[in-house]
Amino acid sequence: LKITFGADEEKKEILEEISYGVDTLNKIINELLNYSRPMKLEPAHVRVEDLVEQAVSLSAEEIRKISLSINLEQPDKTVRVDPTKVVQVLVNLISNAADAMPEGGTVSIRSFSREDGLIFSVSDTGMGIKEEDMERIFEPFFTTKSRGTGLGLSLCKKIVGAHHGSLRITGRPGEGTTAEVLLKEEE
Repeated sequence: LKITFGADEEKKEILEEISYGVDTLNKIINELLNYSRPMKLEPAHVRVEDLVEQAVSLSAEEIRKISLSINLEQPDKTVRVDPTKVVQVLVNLISNAADAMPEGGTVSIRSFSREDGLIFSVSDTGMGIKEEDMERIFEPFFTTKSRGTGLGLSLCKKIVGAHHGSLRITGRPGEGTTAEVLLKEEE
């Protein structure tokens, strides 16, 4: 259709909207399928820095208009996780942080060790989260975005839980938001 109507700007614009709609529906269906399926992990030993680099690379479009700060306590430290799923969590958190700053700002990604495991922290300088919304952020299909499925944080929580970890989000209106992912360290 694009070839047939290539010169007609009005039809080209309609085709682009149709294409965007199809991509959006595909994303929603994939998120719904991922959320509803049992979580199967494929653990591997992977460097902390590699996880963050891959997440940042996959988030390039979302973060192009914001500042990025990365501070990894032990970048060469290896963790045993499902790298694809942990990167998916980080990408979602980075995307949410970028969405919270439509006029620009800073996303800070940190990692550090604690006695009970490894923490990945993703913070933004955005609009924060209302108290009444904070209680619902992990509910499937709850979203404050005009174009969102409301499955992102639910899926993140499910992935982190499958790793026997925890996901904690803090923030106040006007003060930004911080998401902390605790991954328990295996021996």
